[in-house]
Amino acid sequence: MQRPLSESQLSYAVEDVRFLLDIHQILTMRLKENERLSWVQEECQGLIKQGRATNASQKYYLKFRNACHFSYNQQRFLQALCVWREEEARRQDRPKGFILEESCLLPIAEVMPESQGDLHAIQGVGKRQIARYGESILSLVAQVNTESPDDLFEAIPAPLRKESKPLLDGVKKASSNKAKALGLKPELLLRRKTLEALLQKLLHSKITNGRVYFKAGEDLF
Repeated sequence: MQRPLSESQLSYAVEDVRFLLDIHQILTMRLKENERLSWVQEECQGLIKQGRATNASQKYYLKFRNACHFSYNQQRFLQALCVWREEEARRQDRPKGFILEESCLLPIAEVMPESQGDLHAIQGVGKRQIARYGESILSLVAQVNTESPDDLFEAIPAPLRKESKPLLDGVKKASSNKAKALGLKPELLLRRKTLEALLQKLLHSKITNGRVYFKAGEDLF
């Protein structure tokens, strides 16, 4: 936040980017040789699209898998809290953690505080944050409590059932084998979050035969 930057700060900043152009040229050449440049371009476009998505903050609450056991109101409040934090951070042009630490979101959502005293009782929520944002948080709770349930609300998915472990292991093995053949790390080909979401879809489909599930997993690769 201090200006102007010192000579040592300027030097540090320069070192951060000094070799990026050379690295870019080398990697581009290697990707072209392996006919994989389009892979990187497609991945980058996906990241750009994700970053520009207008509903990104609306989906942020889904990353808190530990909250799958929360009630509808608790999950709905968690969503509203995440959206509010994102909007407040943008308004102030500051990182989200300066508004409210990530580690505080679940405890606040679980309690659904209805008073300043409830907020003070939540570990990790500081007095300064309560003074600045306490009323906003309490207003969100009141808003959620008075809303009618939304049938289209996307609940946080529960963990995969134990009986799905063979399916999980089978798809992971198929993915790992394909990644090895392509010379990639398995997590680049299929991230665990994507894998679990895929299996959730399969397990909720009309297919009931475990072997069919496994074959579907293999067919992905």
